[in-house]
Amino acid sequence: MDDDKKVEIEKVNVEKRFDGSAFGSVVVKYAAYLAIFFGLMYFIVVYILPMFK
Repeated sequence: MDDDKKVEIEKVNVEKRFDGSAFGSVVVKYAAYLAIFFGLMYFIVVYILPMFK
């Protein structure tokens, strides 16, 4: 065995922090997507589909 080798081990601590503002912005973005989607669906059902009757 190589008992002559010297190995230095560097310990690095990484703290994972929860970024609430990033999470909030993602929630707001997808809520806006859903609002636009359901608004478009409402428009199609109420105004466009009755034209084909």
